[in-house]
Amino acid sequence: MEQTSYQVGLVKSANDVERLPCRLVAEQWDYPELEKELESSAPYRSMADFVFAIDASRLRICYEDGMAAYLGYSKEELAQIRMQDLIHPEEYDVITRLILKIREFVRKRKVQPLHHTFIISHRLKKSNGEYIAILRHIHPFKVSEDGLFQAHYCICMDVSRHHLPDGVTFDIRDSSRPGPVDDADLRFFADILADRSQRLSERELEVLRLWIAVDSCSVIARELGIKERTIEAHLKNMRKKLVMRRTVDVALYAKDRGWI
Repeated sequence: MEQTSYQVGLVKSANDVERLPCRLVAEQWDYPELEKELESSAPYRSMADFVFAIDASRLRICYEDGMAAYLGYSKEELAQIRMQDLIHPEEYDVITRLILKIREFVRKRKVQPLHHTFIISHRLKKSNGEYIAILRHIHPFKVSEDGLFQAHYCICMDVSRHHLPDGVTFDIRDSSRPGPVDDADLRFFADILADRSQRLSERELEVLRLWIAVDSCSVIARELGIKERTIEAHLKNMRKKLVMRRTVDVALYAKDRGWI
């Protein structure tokens, strides 16, 4: 499944989750300002299972709405937990690197607060030790005058009941301009996710070589003796692995690394 098909509308909000807003690191936040921003996103937020905010300087949860109840923690427990302790160990490294890369992106691209949404799917730990898969929309909320990313809030949906690709997925939305995000923005993050995916499979590389030669799924399917939709699935999977929208970019990336 393509990342871009994980639309908020597919995920139904939990019905019986008590909403527990709390202010955990108050001295670091302009709380009324945060509340105003969250209220402005109310229609979008209403589809979420929970919301939380992170103080980037402390890497701790400084605000939550429904998160404690949904994951089974008390508000006091959640106040003491570091965000890194909730992330699955197999995904911790790539999530940490993605967050650091988001901070670098915000600084280098001079991103204005709330203009960009960074969408990550990964696993999060409940109080009983089980993990759920979440779709996490990260909104940079506080950016210093010199472009440093200070804080963000996250609108999260539990997508455990949906079929997701293995591992971490990533996408970007830019509310300041219509249409799909610039491919250059996605490529800014490609190396991190490509490292996790390592390289493409031998079958995928075979399909990619033929695609470069003939640029026709039907011809490739006849050549390999498989169905055309299987070729299309391979091409989609390669784009997903390398976080790229066009197969030609996948081909260039693979050539640069000597895979083909």
